[in-house]
Amino acid sequence: MKIVFFYPHYAQKAGTERILIDKMNWLSSHGYEIVALSYEQAEHPFAYPLSENVKHVDLDVRFFPLYRFCTIKRALLTILFRYKLVRRMQAFLQQESPNIVMCTTYDSFGITLLSKICPVLSIPFVVESHSLYKEAFSSNLLSLFLHRKRLLTNRNIRNAACVIALTEGDAAQWRQITQNVVVIPNMVHLNKDESLADLHSKNVIFVGRFAEQKGLPSLLRIWAEVQQHHPDWQLDMYGTGVLEDWLNHEIETKKLNIKVHEPDADIMKRYKQSSILVLPSVTEPFGLVIVEAMSCGIPVVAFDCPYGPGNIITDGKDGFLVKQNDVKTFAEKLCYLMDNPCIRQRIGEEAVATSKHYDEDVIMPLWHRFFSQYA
Repeated sequence: MKIVFFYPHYAQKAGTERILIDKMNWLSSHGYEIVALSYEQAEHPFAYPLSENVKHVDLDVRFFPLYRFCTIKRALLTILFRYKLVRRMQAFLQQESPNIVMCTTYDSFGITLLSKICPVLSIPFVVESHSLYKEAFSSNLLSLFLHRKRLLTNRNIRNAACVIALTEGDAAQWRQITQNVVVIPNMVHLNKDESLADLHSKNVIFVGRFAEQKGLPSLLRIWAEVQQHHPDWQLDMYGTGVLEDWLNHEIETKKLNIKVHEPDADIMKRYKQSSILVLPSVTEPFGLVIVEAMSCGIPVVAFDCPYGPGNIITDGKDGFLVKQNDVKTFAEKLCYLMDNPCIRQRIGEEAVATSKHYDEDVIMPLWHRFFSQYA
């Protein structure tokens, strides 16, 4: 069975790229013919190791340099590049004739493209929802001229054979458009060795993009409160993003005991050097870092945002869920864990057990069952 995974590029060290690459590697080692299709990978290396069994094809239509041009020229080139991408995609699919094409909600133009090409070629395509329904359909007038944000339409989604949602909450919203919705949680790259965090360090960890969605303003308010009671604890933040300069400025101005780090390829090691993970996100389609940290035996404190954390964490058992935007209670939960090492240990042990629900041996058979209907 041949499956094409279509994504703009696999160069960024982020959760979706990690999930897609892990999935392709697993499938390629279990009898599937896998093609990683991109269109602006260029010379950039893959963010994570790609199996030699996976074939990579890049259509070489690079939108990302267009930011250098003025608005009018950028708009005209965008139209030209889109036309070029349509032609190259159509030729590729005709030649390869895959059983199915996979794409994600992070590439709305790609979905538009596939919704026009695939039905003509009688090739089913499936949309993986790695952003929430309401985020995938948000847009503004500027998006008519920019490639990065483009409004999805109900028609494009209905042309898909299926939508894969990560949680039941997100699935319920997608069913407003189509009943062809299946829930398959993410397979997570778990801590595979026997070593766990000893939870004695006075370090809290945040891992994620420095973006508005991750709730960074709330996190700084939370930490300012925590720091008053526990000035000897440190928050380590691993990531990069558009808010990085703002973040560094706020940390320095408010004299917060926070250190900012580049994304770390060996993030499991960093989890094990920490005692608590924080996730103050405004929305979280799944929460990859929650499960990763849990597999290292770390308690997690997260806002109960739509929809991921509440599907993973059992409040008070393997972590804490806090009502959205309740900064005071979030800080109190952190202080409670800091004050009670025995509670940290108990919750950490429960977290390890929870993380195993997302192991490849549990999740990938669900994908195998799903793909079997297209063989």
